[in-house]
Amino acid sequence: MKRLWLLLALAMTLTACDAIAKLGGPTHRFVLQADIERAAEVAEEGENAEQLVERSMDVVGERLDALGVVVHETRFLGDGRVMIETSGDDSSDAVFAAATRTTDLSIRLVDDAVPLSDLEAGMGPPGTQVLPMRDGFSPIAVKRFGGMSGARVEAASAMIDRFTGEPVVMIQFDPLGGEQFARMSREHLDRQIAVMVDGEVITAPVIAEPILGGQVQIAGGFDGEEAAQLAVLLQSGALPLSFEVLEERAITE
Repeated sequence: MKRLWLLLALAMTLTACDAIAKLGGPTHRFVLQADIERAAEVAEEGENAEQLVERSMDVVGERLDALGVVVHETRFLGDGRVMIETSGDDSSDAVFAAATRTTDLSIRLVDDAVPLSDLEAGMGPPGTQVLPMRDGFSPIAVKRFGGMSGARVEAASAMIDRFTGEPVVMIQFDPLGGEQFARMSREHLDRQIAVMVDGEVITAPVIAEPILGGQVQIAGGFDGEEAAQLAVLLQSGALPLSFEVLEERAITE
């Protein structure tokens, strides 16, 4: 009986090793660098800079997993540097998207009283900032305060708009966020709002009617891959601390 159990254990071990071998090893190695001084500024109470780096890497790992990239090893090197080993032909683009983009979503009111000449000069009155539009059109003036943040995003998904046939990103706020957005839309009917990601205005629609149900569609002239990637990044939440890619290297056997 003992011999039988040993044989079964050996067979299971060999099967597991075969499965791991089929997966293959890492194909790429990256060294990431966080701004350690900024980490010390934005860390939560009771959290040091290195702990914030680790928390940020948890989000990066979640994003990479959703993008279909396998992370084989994560090694913290100190001073805000992190080494990761991944596999997959698309590792490079995915790592740059997951690690370097904060993906901080916000929805704010547009200040439509700013003259075009001031917009083109990049000037706005106090309480307003002039930001670029993703589509390359004229910049737009956006209120600095109020509005909503991406902290209330519960889900995000890429889909095709049934009317335009264009890829879009649909976001769903949690119940409290849905209530906030409904109130914002009721109070500002016929006003233009700016949907922004990382300080860039993706779209700036006019509120034609109260928006109930907590859903917002983001249409920014995306292709399918861009929409899918943005949905993944929004789903995972804003990255507490972004990274710079210091090194990228292919791993060869």
